[in-house]
Amino acid sequence: MGLTIDRGMQKKILLPYFLAGSGHLVSANAIAWYLGEKCPHWDLRFLEPADEFDAKELDNTYRRFWHTLLKRPKLTAVGFWLSNVYLPNITVGTCHRANEKYKGHVRDYLLDYRPDLVITTHWGCGLLFQAARKDYNIDVPLYLVRNDLGGAFWPQDCGADTTFVMSEEARQAFINIGLLESKVIRVNPLVRPEFINGETAIEKVKQKIGIEDRDFTVLMSAGGEGIGRIEATAKIILDVAKERGKEIKVVIITGRNQKLYHDLREEFDEATVKVLGYRDDMHDLMVASDLVVGKCGANYTMETLMSRRPFLISQIGAPNEEYNKDFVVNHGYGWYASRPVELIEIFTKIFTDDGELEEKQRNLGSMPNKSGAEQIADYIIDAVQNPAAKVPSV
Repeated sequence: MGLTIDRGMQKKILLPYFLAGSGHLVSANAIAWYLGEKCPHWDLRFLEPADEFDAKELDNTYRRFWHTLLKRPKLTAVGFWLSNVYLPNITVGTCHRANEKYKGHVRDYLLDYRPDLVITTHWGCGLLFQAARKDYNIDVPLYLVRNDLGGAFWPQDCGADTTFVMSEEARQAFINIGLLESKVIRVNPLVRPEFINGETAIEKVKQKIGIEDRDFTVLMSAGGEGIGRIEATAKIILDVAKERGKEIKVVIITGRNQKLYHDLREEFDEATVKVLGYRDDMHDLMVASDLVVGKCGANYTMETLMSRRPFLISQIGAPNEEYNKDFVVNHGYGWYASRPVELIEIFTKIFTDDGELEEKQRNLGSMPNKSGAEQIADYIIDAVQNPAAKVPSV
């Protein structure tokens, strides 16, 4: 007989994630925000298993390894390709060992907290919680959020009752590995509520960071960890603009990388390049920009597109980001330039042909006005309040 969780009147939602970069927590927070707005009496709890269980194996498997892969200071193009090919196979065994060791901790946590539903934004948590559900026969719904765009890197069946994806390409990738169509739900790109609800006064934002309203503004980001060839890319942009007689301002976000912040402040003239550290107003900065440049992490990509700003992808930070690049380029939302000569060619077009940017802006006009986070929250509410309800149209 299974271990059925005895639930009281108050609804409890558990949101486990791994802090492998900030994106998984950002997505969980966005879903929780909408749940809190719609059901303020519900109890919403976040869980980082590596921290909660003081689990070195989980930390090494899901967090430290990913940070190392992202920074990859000496990883060549061949090494990057090999990581793409062999990473899934290497990860399978490592994840299995870690999950076997800590599934009992998950069982105890579930039986103590007694959630009505578990929704995770990290596939590793999906595997871990499914191992506990299956091996200890625990009756609690498990949902998984995958934020792949142009497809899915290593699509796998984590055993979740429902898997949410952000594009039709990703949905098809999961169906192709055998998931039932009814269990794979496509929603809009998942972004924080401020990217939907906020109204940005562009002139005030530019004034706040010392830029004239008339200036053509390029926003660059090195991600939350501050990685990538951002200095070289900025120099190319400035050189092409100068050659073409284009007055521009470049805003660079260095994230938490203090060394990069100070190095760039010393390298560039503040009158032309504004170097900023970690920001919590990216929605304002994106809307106030004419063009966004950077690596195509899932959250940064979705936020750029939902802000309806053309996106020039200058770097792929990890194997899974290949699919985000494909999504942006194939849908006509932006460009990909991995080499200096390609950057020069694209920026020459942008600075000399108004139609180059206008075409991307027209394509971005088709982006939805509702965040996937709100759609997922609505689905959770329906599922918890009426377990027999059919999957809603999202």
